[in-house]
Amino acid sequence: MNTEFQSRWANQLTAFVRFKNALGFPYVRSIATLRSFDRFAASPDRKPPRDLAAIIRAWLNRSSPRKPVTVTNDLGVLRQFCRFRQRYEAQAFVADRTWAPQSAESIFAPYVFSDDEIRLIVVATSQINASPRSRPCYLL
Repeated sequence: MNTEFQSRWANQLTAFVRFKNALGFPYVRSIATLRSFDRFAASPDRKPPRDLAAIIRAWLNRSSPRKPVTVTNDLGVLRQFCRFRQRYEAQAFVADRTWAPQSAESIFAPYVFSDDEIRLIVVATSQINASPRSRPCYLL
């Protein structure tokens, strides 16, 4: 995956991704998050000199319809990056967890399947045309 970064933190972001990969993490979704942040930070609209804290806060608060859990996940990736930076700069900034929106309400509504619905699901999964190796993934 292309992980070229453009912002003034490009070298550190690249080193961070290499570090995570070396630990065995594919880090695919997180790379997408880092690239989004990097594009935002490198945007000509950013008026230098803006520090990392200001750019992280602006990126997290950018206007788009994002759920609190998404913002929290994005912040988690950037916090890992900031903690990585602390290895080399003891005074490096690390965003606080409270920067993510705190959601106290959930719109999750559990659904309990009836016995008949479960039977239909089992029958349907047994008819999936999948490889013999993946078929057990669909069965109970």
